[in-house]
Amino acid sequence: TCENHKAEYSCPQGTVLDIQWALFARSAQEPCPHSANSICTAQYPQTLAKVREYCQGKRSCSFHSSSSLVGRDPCPNVYKYLETRYACKWKSKIICENENAQLSCLEGFVIDVEWALYGRSSVNQPCPHYAAGTICIKKDTVHETLLRIRDLCQGNNSCSFVANTNTVLGNDPCPGIYKFLELRYVCNKIICENENAQLSCLEGFVIDVEWALYGRSSVSQPCPHDKAETICIKKDTVHETLRRIRDLCQGNNSCSFVANTNTVLGNDPCPGIYKFLELRYVC
Repeated sequence: TCENHKAEYSCPQGTVLDIQWALFARSAQEPCPHSANSICTAQYPQTLAKVREYCQGKRSCSFHSSSSLVGRDPCPNVYKYLETRYACKWKSKIICENENAQLSCLEGFVIDVEWALYGRSSVNQPCPHYAAGTICIKKDTVHETLLRIRDLCQGNNSCSFVANTNTVLGNDPCPGIYKFLELRYVCNKIICENENAQLSCLEGFVIDVEWALYGRSSVSQPCPHDKAETICIKKDTVHETLRRIRDLCQGNNSCSFVANTNTVLGNDPCPGIYKFLELRYVC
């Protein structure tokens, strides 16, 4: 965002801003054309702190791009601009006890459940109830709750279930307390074997590939096929797949490639099984 212009950031419904990096200076001559275009890369940690103050955890934000971000002018007589890197991350989803939980992703993406807790981490809100006046957090139950929700939802485009003790845990961690399920999930992009993968960002943004797996993490769906009835996950291949996709896409506004063994791995991790590429990237 050029100096003295409005910076505006936003995320899709259900996600919030995670500000990862910010610099108010001039690292190159091309952006924001101006006669005072000398390179100046003085870095001030206040810039990141200030942008986070305006935007962190919000769905959208706007503010003025000026030297007030750092408290003083880092590069006098230089026309500066604000460079920011942010990701849109799913905020925690809350489902009150005995209510229906519905998780979903856009077409071409599948659910990846990262974390889950069933209990009560705060009083009164969320899920107000007469039996909601006591906090109850049993951290030793997180693993079991996560396993159960992954059994219901992992790798699916959408899923639904009732958020109660029988479904998400088995044993009541907080008898007599009105509980809620708190969970966090992301949506990973799916490309079936031998199909064309297309990754893209809005203008002014570039691709940052965070994670990738080539194999088969679930049967039947996604990518149905007569050779799709066996799960095959070789975690030791993640690093090589990630490296190859980053070589193809990292730092570009868009990229495309064929999702096959030769392109994304080299050696077939699951001979005779119809595979898919699962990846997560931010812009």
